[in-house]
Amino acid sequence: MSVETELGKKTDVQDKVVPKVGEMLTYNQIQAAQRLLRRQYPTIQGLDDPVHGLYDVGFAKMTGKGLQIHHGGNMHWVLSSYTDGQVCLYDGLGVSMMTKPLLIQLCQSYAAFADKETDTLPVVLPEVQSYWNENDCGLFAIAWAVDIAEGQDVSRVVYDERKMRSHLETCFEQGKLTPFPRLTSRRKRVGPTRAHQISLVCRCEQGGRLGRMERCKACRRMFHVSCLPVSPPRDGTWACDDCVM
Repeated sequence: MSVETELGKKTDVQDKVVPKVGEMLTYNQIQAAQRLLRRQYPTIQGLDDPVHGLYDVGFAKMTGKGLQIHHGGNMHWVLSSYTDGQVCLYDGLGVSMMTKPLLIQLCQSYAAFADKETDTLPVVLPEVQSYWNENDCGLFAIAWAVDIAEGQDVSRVVYDERKMRSHLETCFEQGKLTPFPRLTSRRKRVGPTRAHQISLVCRCEQGGRLGRMERCKACRRMFHVSCLPVSPPRDGTWACDDCVM
């Protein structure tokens, strides 16, 4: 099913049927889980429809503790959060090169927490459990979200991958997300925590959604399109005025 078809489609019974092993969770299954999280944890911000991040509407700007599952345009789900004064990104495959859509989504969600002195948004990448089946990315994103909402340190958790799909299906049937099955409550070894700096030029206070953003191909800084004198092209060829001069 295309993103366009998924956009605006209401969650139905089929969306709550977890795919079999080897298949990724769909947009609507991810959003069904996020709806449950919003209902269970009403004070947590974010949890926006993931397809919004792939369109100009963008994600809502958070101002406090929040969670968001992202699709970076590369058939891969990841989770971000803002807790304890840090923006974190969780990915069991490791995020060495962030995609442009993911960078934009992180800026849309967390621009309020950018460092005003350096005009950068620091993003911490904790070392978390790796998974061998890349199609399990959505399951782990939901599992991490549940535990973070409960105040858990997910870098210390080892989930039982064999039981994750059946657990999510049970949660959908019961209408409530609960912590996913574990092999052990704490990981024996936790690797180093990495960090990524996203350069932001505009951190304006426009509304609750920053909308479309573009990245300069030369300096790699992120710009809020509505604050630019001319709307840049979408093909990745745009350079900011500082770099053109």
